[in-house]
Amino acid sequence: MGTHEAAYFYRSEVTEFQVLLEESTRAKPVGPQSRFVEPDAESFGRLKSRFHHVLYGRRGTGKSSLLRKMEATLREEARLVAWTDQETYTAHSYPDVLVATLAEVFRQFSIQVKDISEKPKKKLFRKERLSESESLALVLDDAVAQLVNLKNSPSESAIEWTASYASSSSINFEGGSDVQVALRNIKARNSVKAEMGDRREDAGSIAHRYKAEKKEHIERAVSVYRDLIKLCTRLAPDAYIVLDDFYRLPENVQPDIAGYFHRVVKDTGVWLKFGSIPFWTRLYRGSPAVGLQAPHDIREISLDRGLPDFNNSKRFLEQILASLAEEMDVDPKKLFSDGALDRLVLAAGGVPRDYLGLASDSIGVAKNRGVSQKAGTGRVIAEDVNEAAGRTVNLKYDDLEEDAGDRSGDLRELIINLTSHCRKTKRSWFLVDTLRKDLVRKLGRLQNMRFVHLIDSNESLPDQKSSRYLVYMLDVSQLAAQRAVQVDFMGWQKRSQRRARNLVFEGSSVVEEVAGDSLGVAADQPALFSDEDAIFGKIDEANSTDLSAFKDGA
Repeated sequence: MGTHEAAYFYRSEVTEFQVLLEESTRAKPVGPQSRFVEPDAESFGRLKSRFHHVLYGRRGTGKSSLLRKMEATLREEARLVAWTDQETYTAHSYPDVLVATLAEVFRQFSIQVKDISEKPKKKLFRKERLSESESLALVLDDAVAQLVNLKNSPSESAIEWTASYASSSSINFEGGSDVQVALRNIKARNSVKAEMGDRREDAGSIAHRYKAEKKEHIERAVSVYRDLIKLCTRLAPDAYIVLDDFYRLPENVQPDIAGYFHRVVKDTGVWLKFGSIPFWTRLYRGSPAVGLQAPHDIREISLDRGLPDFNNSKRFLEQILASLAEEMDVDPKKLFSDGALDRLVLAAGGVPRDYLGLASDSIGVAKNRGVSQKAGTGRVIAEDVNEAAGRTVNLKYDDLEEDAGDRSGDLRELIINLTSHCRKTKRSWFLVDTLRKDLVRKLGRLQNMRFVHLIDSNESLPDQKSSRYLVYMLDVSQLAAQRAVQVDFMGWQKRSQRRARNLVFEGSSVVEEVAGDSLGVAADQPALFSDEDAIFGKIDEANSTDLSAFKDGA
């Protein structure tokens, strides 16, 4: 049997496995639940609970997948769940983005209310009366139409607002009033007209016509939408609204949108679930207070394990890999060497989407290089992962341009300086003084974009007690793209190797000194050719990985 035939990665099922890996890098509304690997029971349990939550994580950590799993579970329980992808509205200015999101929420609630309604039996020769749920669905549809009309209107537009003052217009949830009357009043109070002035509607209401900006219209509608939400939860208690990819919206309007939804759903039994990225998210703004403030109004859940929790990250990621491999009848241990499996975790920074993408690309690299006489080359090895990682740099820069906007130039320059610093020190990790808060915030943004990975947020140096340092590792992709083969990727496992003054990054100025034998790694370290050198041993525990002190005002 020839070497080509002996290589496991040439099998047809492995090719199909590559395709599946690529397809699995994106969360889908409908997909095999067997592919979902729960990050931990606590995160999922908290996310489903009756409280407002923001689910934080870097790009690709599985936020959308976990929210989709929550959505599927809740719908099986006949809960109302409205899913909104905020990336859809990035071209909208405020308040149009809020108006469009409200319209989508009511549209989805209307569809689900119709699905759970019980159809009354038809009676001959008698006009069929709409059920409460069918009437509510019609009013929700009307609200959607009015919101779409408002969104498409000029920034200042005319509207008719009907103020009810009769006692019969109030909604009595203890069973006294006719819901049909309440629904008619809600519908009347939310009708858009073109004329101006006042007119009497009936004995119980008066219509006011006025011209104002959209912001004023939407503010006056808070009580109307609260009534609609209450009627929804009367039919299906404990409903949920998901605002995924919330970081895609401009930071200056995020508190306004979060705060508006909070006012609409407060004490109604509807729970808000945000999916977003730290350092790109602002849910609260003070003076005056706007939005949701953690931990009083909203609780935070993080999906970021990262490299400090390497063993648990490896276990979780390999569970995902194994579940996908099982579908294609592929054995991961025959396909990947132990060094490659560890290098995949390191190169992905513990991020599931990057891990799956690199796994697929690494197989392609291995196929392209072929099998040599060198032992182990019949499987994917660590060098294949390095090369695959280096090819992802341009994609990450594209993401940087998209997410950072006008900040991308400064962040790109910072990446160049960090790469130069690491090549000079011949270490992939570096230290930053915690007092450099502006630099730390920039690094937080780069961490969200997977250009750097936090190792420790509370380290010290042996020769100085006054300052505390953050320890980061530059992403493997940056160094692999530079062919920086002599840079040590592994030494940060030992705390003693993370505490050296010449590893401190000072910002735009690049450290001139080159690390020597004092750190225990030879400066002329050869390129990694032994796959066993990529296998992780015991990792010294980090003092802390908490960056919450740097998020405010980011």
